[in-house]
Amino acid sequence: MCFRVAIALTAVLAVLKFAPPASADTISAYWDNVALGHIQQTGSEPSLAMRMMAVMHAAMYDAWTAYDPIAVPSHSNGILKRPPEENTDANKIEAISFAARKALVNLLPSMTASIDSALTRLGYNLEDTGSANTSTPAGIGNIAAEAVVAREYRDTNSPEYLVVARPDPSDDPNEWRLDWTRVVERDSTEQR
Repeated sequence: MCFRVAIALTAVLAVLKFAPPASADTISAYWDNVALGHIQQTGSEPSLAMRMMAVMHAAMYDAWTAYDPIAVPSHSNGILKRPPEENTDANKIEAISFAARKALVNLLPSMTASIDSALTRLGYNLEDTGSANTSTPAGIGNIAAEAVVAREYRDTNSPEYLVVARPDPSDDPNEWRLDWTRVVERDSTEQR
């Protein structure tokens, strides 16, 4: 699933490169710009950057599904559908924003302060970043992102990749981040 999302995202980014800029960012474009800025600052390789963007987008999508009567999340997260009166743009935007923030902080922990700043620019309270209350948009976003990130760290969808800790090229040499590293040699008995 994540691989298909990553391919679709790559195609969208290629089209957007040649498309005229929109007059107003959507919430997805806002978080894409935040993520791409941080990916550039950390010097992530393209394959890793694409995978991080796919994780963030899966988290944002899964948060949004709580407000859609038909959509099914890409990762099981235990979040129940919200009642129709809560299906507002404001709730969807808030849930998506908290999901994006949680995913990015997990993927780029050394950039937490800057990512939090992006969330506060939208008018959200940082006290809600720890919420697990799935009756609130912030809690829905946090739980959706946690489910996606946990699944990706286990990496059951992609046996060709392992999650490894690498130094984060930030000011603090003691900062570390998780990277996906392609496994070159595979067990010959493993089914493909």
